[in-house]
Amino acid sequence: MIPSARIWQQTSLAQMPKIMHHRGYVMGARMQERWFQGQVRKKQTPGSEKLPLDCRIISTSWALSQSDLKGDVENAVGKATLGLRSGGGFIPNQPDKQALRRIAEKALGKSLPENAPQPFPTKGFDHLNKLQQKMHGKPAKTADSIEDWVYRIEKSNTSVPILTVTDVDAALGVYYVWVIPSGMVVRKGNEYHFTITGMGWCLWDSFDFGKGDNDDQNLGAWDFNRQLGPFPSLGNWSIVSIHQGHDPAFRKVQGLWEVRNRTYRAFQNKWNKGEDFVILSDISTKSLGKNPVSKQTPITLRISIR
Repeated sequence: MIPSARIWQQTSLAQMPKIMHHRGYVMGARMQERWFQGQVRKKQTPGSEKLPLDCRIISTSWALSQSDLKGDVENAVGKATLGLRSGGGFIPNQPDKQALRRIAEKALGKSLPENAPQPFPTKGFDHLNKLQQKMHGKPAKTADSIEDWVYRIEKSNTSVPILTVTDVDAALGVYYVWVIPSGMVVRKGNEYHFTITGMGWCLWDSFDFGKGDNDDQNLGAWDFNRQLGPFPSLGNWSIVSIHQGHDPAFRKVQGLWEVRNRTYRAFQNKWNKGEDFVILSDISTKSLGKNPVSKQTPITLRISIR
């Protein structure tokens, strides 16, 4: 017997982590567990900087073990590296210039001294330490923020239709690769001179379920065929057209209950459970001399101060 939509809303949705883990979506299950364990923060907006940060779940080593995610990472780092090289020592792209100026100003300090090379990111930069301190309401040991050093942000490829759901789909959906170069910068007259010896990256994602009825992603259809004992099993992750059902958050089609973003929002409203949060991974940095994309040499370039 398939439970009513109200019973599904009140009891079964919270079993999603167990179901996903059983189906092999291990990271997807961890993300869901984190969401269900927290309480709703009424004044926080999905995707905003005010959401709590969690840097304990996603790692770059896990990312590189997932073929679809690894491809996005290699593409993001490769595009950034090629862009830095393509100008023959100059950067013609205005957004890229602005990013490099921000990095230079942060590394050199407010006085912008001449002929005094400085590393970037600065010595002792530990973005995970800062996030962990912030999560626990303690002052960070470093004043640096990861945003100070990000050169480019690349969005994951969302144009490819999902034919087979992977753990990356279950855990992240749409995500962002932040590219973070490293090296030395020096001011010479009215120019910043860069020597980039490494290209780093990390992952960023906002784990939330939309902002309203106009943001109502289909998250698949789930059934109650008891294959997992007391828990529903994964039915069909494909997008389904709904022509029946009266509950706006839980609609039955072909013996399955459709789950959407609003399903989770209804759970939040009912139980005051389900904390939206932001994840940030560790930073993985490789020397350009060891990266085939980089043509085996550091990147040298210069840009005007303004």
